[in-house]
Amino acid sequence: VLGNPWIFRQILVPGTPQPTVAEWRDVLMRHLAYHRDHYGDGKFDIIPFRKHLLWYTSGFPGMRRLREELNTVDHPDRIVELVDTCLDRLDPATRRYEANREPMAEDAMSARYRSAGTPAGKSAQVVS
Repeated sequence: VLGNPWIFRQILVPGTPQPTVAEWRDVLMRHLAYHRDHYGDGKFDIIPFRKHLLWYTSGFPGMRRLREELNTVDHPDRIVELVDTCLDRLDPATRRYEANREPMAEDAMSARYRSAGTPAGKSAQVVS
């Protein structure tokens, strides 16, 4: 559910497409408004919202830089500014997790196997 409030609709109605950039922005801004109403606009009030921002930004092309900037944001107005600047270069009809996806980071387990010379997904042979 983190960063994907659409999951419930997708479960209840199989075949429901991923949200577009426009739908994504609308939900993100509503969530931000709820957060502001509840916590306020101060520097320390927005810090708990950063984790949600990082989850929300997965699945669209070119979001890596936005994630980096959102991770240090200290005011809600700056969030709106950063998001809108990033989205200006995307087609509003772009759907989450479609073409031009950023490659997923390698997980720690795969990296450890790779450095040990064992192909990812294979178990290393235990020698006693």
